Amino acid sequence: MPKPAKREDVIFEATTAQIQELVLESPVPVLLDIYADWCGPCKVLGPALEDMAIKSGGMFRLVKINSDNEKPVSQALEVTALPSVYGVRDGKIVHMFQGMPKSE
Repeated sequence: MPKPAKREDVIFEATTAQIQELVLESPVPVLLDIYADWCGPCKVLGPALEDMAIKSGGMFRLVKINSDNEKPVSQALEVTALPSVYGVRDGKIVHMFQGMPKSE
């Protein structure tokens, strides 16, 4: 098991302006979590993703985007449901799911 990472090293609440730096130029893979404060499933999934990011010891970074505050990102990604989670590696989307995943 890797040593847990510090929260501030692996979890970022981002704005549209920070996407380039935090996601596209990230030195490690990124989980991009598009959420909203009013979204029930987001409130369940968000903390689980945060926990995974910390426990991974920096193997990946979690970047959270509030879809209500950062509409350009949601529009660019054509988000149709929340939460929407994208796996990004080397600036490219490699995986995506919407809604709550089945417990695995």
